[in-house]
Amino acid sequence: MPFRITSILVASDLSSSSAHVLRSAAALAALAESELHVLHVVEEDMFSAAGPASLHQANMDLEEQVATALPSSGRTSSTRVERGRAHRVILDVAEEVAADLIVIGPHRNKSAQELGTTADRLVRTSDVPCLIVHEPITLPLRCVLIPTDLSDAAEGALDVGLIWSAALRQPRGSGSQTSVHILLVVPNVPDEAPGEPPHTFSKRELHRHVADACERTGCAPSLKIEEEVTEGDPASVILQRTQDFEADLVVLGTHGHGALARALIGSVSSIVARRVGCPVLLVPPGYWEARREREERLRQHHM
Repeated sequence: MPFRITSILVASDLSSSSAHVLRSAAALAALAESELHVLHVVEEDMFSAAGPASLHQANMDLEEQVATALPSSGRTSSTRVERGRAHRVILDVAEEVAADLIVIGPHRNKSAQELGTTADRLVRTSDVPCLIVHEPITLPLRCVLIPTDLSDAAEGALDVGLIWSAALRQPRGSGSQTSVHILLVVPNVPDEAPGEPPHTFSKRELHRHVADACERTGCAPSLKIEEEVTEGDPASVILQRTQDFEADLVVLGTHGHGALARALIGSVSSIVARRVGCPVLLVPPGYWEARREREERLRQHHM
């Protein structure tokens, strides 16, 4: 496996709904045998209004939440409270602890089908994959859904999704195997060529896309991989397949850089991240390439 999850940063807003975010991050850290760093950010406007006492109270509240939410076997590598712009501080701390993953909740108001301000800004600007935990994650993973549009961003997300699935799979000897359903949704189009069934070309392209990812990651032997090409609206189909397969995790690539990326993280990824019921892992552009280059440098250093 090219790399493993070694450091996880989880951000808590101290609300009661963030307790399951902490538990999910702790479960991931335990299964992946990684460090777990817990962070709460006191926003600048709150700090200026309440003074230093708010920082002290936040530390007490965070320690209490960690003690209550984490199992007795749970261990944290660090627990800290910082002040500033929440998404900016989270990104700075993620870099400091060399986080492979940032775990956050979607929003304060669970009735709203939208990301909160901090989560929204974070997924637009992070160079680290973000796991948005709508509901507690089920581990080991039983079923992972990885939608793709065959783009470069989707290729990176597929690699990361396969590695996650293999790292967090059902244990050998359990009688169960983690399934990975790789989904390509295409618009309604005429047959690609006379005499060929619809989407024959798309199926060939998807199979090549998956085969290349399996070769890069080396994860295929430990997983049950399924491929599907279907027609329809991508976001709607992804949400439906999440329910159909009772997926434990959805893995999506985000698209683009610059001004447009700050407006949209990718229309499909944005809709799914806001409406899906299970945890969703958002993989930013270039993440896989950067990790692959890092691993190559490490290999050359140890040669």
